Amino acid sequence: MSAQPIYERNRIEAERGPHRRIVVIGGGISGLSSAWFVQEKARERGMPISLTLLEGSPRLGGVICAERRDGCLLECGPDSIVTQKPAGLDLCHRLGLEDQLYFPETNGGLQILRGGAPYPLPEGLRFGVATKIRPLLASPLFSMPGKVRMLCEPWIGTRKGGEEESVAQLIRRRLGHEVLERVIEPIMAGIFLTDAESLSARRVAPQLVALETRYGSLVRGLTEAGREGPPRPGTGKPPAPMVAALRGGSGTLVRRLSDRLEGRVCCNTPVVELAFDSVAARWRVATAAGHHHEADAVLIAGPAHRAAAWFPREDPLAAQLRGIRYASCTTLNLIYRRDQLANVAPINGFFVPASEGLSFFACTYVHHKFPFRVPADKAVFRVFLRNGLAGAPRLDLGEWVDRVHGDLAPILQARGMPLDACITRFPWAMPRQEVGLTARLAQVQALANQRPGLFLAGGCAGVVGLPDCITSGERAAAGALDFLAAKAEAADRGFAAAGSALAANRTEIEAR
Repeated sequence: MSAQPIYERNRIEAERGPHRRIVVIGGGISGLSSAWFVQEKARERGMPISLTLLEGSPRLGGVICAERRDGCLLECGPDSIVTQKPAGLDLCHRLGLEDQLYFPETNGGLQILRGGAPYPLPEGLRFGVATKIRPLLASPLFSMPGKVRMLCEPWIGTRKGGEEESVAQLIRRRLGHEVLERVIEPIMAGIFLTDAESLSARRVAPQLVALETRYGSLVRGLTEAGREGPPRPGTGKPPAPMVAALRGGSGTLVRRLSDRLEGRVCCNTPVVELAFDSVAARWRVATAAGHHHEADAVLIAGPAHRAAAWFPREDPLAAQLRGIRYASCTTLNLIYRRDQLANVAPINGFFVPASEGLSFFACTYVHHKFPFRVPADKAVFRVFLRNGLAGAPRLDLGEWVDRVHGDLAPILQARGMPLDACITRFPWAMPRQEVGLTARLAQVQALANQRPGLFLAGGCAGVVGLPDCITSGERAAAGALDFLAAKAEAADRGFAAAGSALAANRTEIEAR
């Protein structure tokens, strides 16, 4: 029996061994999603991989965390999943979590605090745009001059090009200052933790930008979209609720993802350096403990400022990553007995304009929105504190409880202090979706594309919210596997070429 050619043995050894090594850095929802999608898509392709996930903190989940107090489940980070973007629900279905999904009722709709009392937005008001006149005129949220200004929107001229516009500029120009101050600003602050003056309209309200471009008016655009949008009877499903929640809390998703991962998951393993070995054509990931992980592909799913520190300071990619600014967030959960409260409206919560002068900009009635998380004799209010905004005071837990209770007590007609409280601080909660971020992210991606086998997700990709983080993880996973498949194909071509050359050389020698 003739000896097996060396090039063929090398090819078989490469296929048998863990030559497709993938390291995911970051154990938040973006990193967990990236790792899970790598695993599943590699299985679908029949591609053998060796997967390692590195997380610097003691636990997985990032900003997804919760505490149990007095029989209540207190979410400290994201408490639900937006349904308008399908990635979150799709992942829950793929993980077999359908039976744990809960769709909150929309009793009371979206509420805005005005004069110390929450009021619903008038019917037909979408993105601050009035599509129905009578409900707007009857609403106590706006003055008569403010209502007239809003109704004049169809006659406002369109913007002709120019620099990227902020949400505040867009709303003020088309609808006036009052709707910005009383509706848009508090909602934007509650969702994106950034004031509307710096938020990019293109990033957080692309539908409004598109409506003005296409129709020349937000009112005309929403009216036309409303006619086109709802499905005709018998042709589609009714619109889904705006959010869904997992009955066991958002941490259920983290636990299910981590349980399904088949590779190595290493917590308490902060990365300190990331370097590419051009000779071996592999990445070298160094950790604080002095260990090194070699990888054919690396998926960075941690915060941008941390990733920047893994490259040399003069590296252009590091400079661009450092330029992605982050917003901070602090949540405070307050637990009351029901009999302490004389006025507990059946609403999901309310947003607070800055002009109201309160210590927080949003409040969720957890016991109503998620009744299975709170005993029947308790009421839980989750507020988003203004301490993440510029000029906010630095207070400890007791001081925040006193201040927030003082603001909530008149609204709820509360007697006595709360039974318990839980405060959670996220100094780097999410990338600010501000003007200029899109251009910066394009530079970040262009620089990353120059590094073979490097892929970005989550904060490094500038995304916020569970669905977008999950989508970015799936996209990074697909890109990494495409890269590895192309690399393997190139190696196969190299093996084949080497085999042909050896065979030709052997034939020539034998002929001699």
